Amino acid sequence: MSEIVPGTADDAAAVAPLITATDEHLFGYLTGGQLAVWDAVAEHEWRAVNGVYGHPRGHVVRDGGRVVGVLVAYTGAEHLSAIDWTFAAARARLPAGVWESIGPWREETGYLFPAIPAQAFYVQNIAVAAPTRGTGLGRRLLEFAFTLGRRAGCKACHLDVNSATPAVGFYRAVGMTPLVRTEVLSLPGIAPHWRMVIGL
Repeated sequence: MSEIVPGTADDAAAVAPLITATDEHLFGYLTGGQLAVWDAVAEHEWRAVNGVYGHPRGHVVRDGGRVVGVLVAYTGAEHLSAIDWTFAAARARLPAGVWESIGPWREETGYLFPAIPAQAFYVQNIAVAAPTRGTGLGRRLLEFAFTLGRRAGCKACHLDVNSATPAVGFYRAVGMTPLVRTEVLSLPGIAPHWRMVIGL
């Protein structure tokens, strides 16, 4: 399997479903179960330099030219300065009315995600394609994120995860621990999320 390399705008179509897979419950809730809609959001945002999933903060793993893993991660400082959290890239390119059906719920789901300290490194999205699960690729990507965080001078790595998914066990296995539990009571279809952390 290939090395972990910086993502490019041309990876957008391949990484989009992997990004959607990082929290299918949440993205399904936002889109009324139409995950292909969030795939489109992710694709447009990946292509944009300052997009929510912008490729300048992304890395990929390819196997035979096919993207099989993705990591979107950055410092807490970049969270505030480098990302357009209005989803402008997707809003400008989605068919009329699609974003409007998502928008009202997106504001409330934001409460699931606590503030990111400026000195923390944040893993926003990490995913591997189904055929490569269990091969150690997810661990490689996460350990790569830890390395990026240390290089950036960060003291800890943070991520948010749906507490009802098996990913929690994976993060625990690499030494991450829950710090904060968040729940939005007006969103009964969304399980509580955990902020998990590890010192770097």
